[in-house]
Amino acid sequence: MTYGAGGITQADTLSTVLRLKQETGLVPTVHLTCVGANREEVDDFTRRYWDAGVNHIVPLHDDFSTGTTDYTSRPGGYTYASDLVADLHLIADFDISVAACPEIHPAASSPEARLRTH
Repeated sequence: MTYGAGGITQADTLSTVLRLKQETGLVPTVHLTCVGANREEVDDFTRRYWDAGVNHIVPLHDDFSTGTTDYTSRPGGYTYASDLVADLHLIADFDISVAACPEIHPAASSPEARLRTH
């Protein structure tokens, strides 16, 4: 279940995932980004998933809204997906899958530099 580009559908995503979990036999996997919320808000969101029995998360650094190519974390927010992954493990024993851009990320000066970032 997607989090929505730019984090714009966070509330809808949560309610849809919780409904799927409660009303079907499906086991949802949720997508989570660092976009659109500070650490406290993201952590609260993930705790709500865990409390509802949703334990598989695919965290990403960013998921830009249409027309956006820049990512700046919100004050008090996650800067890198690696920070989000590390904190998810502090919140609960989530099953975590990670993803990466097959192209050079727009913020990287080269493929080698991007691999060294975090």
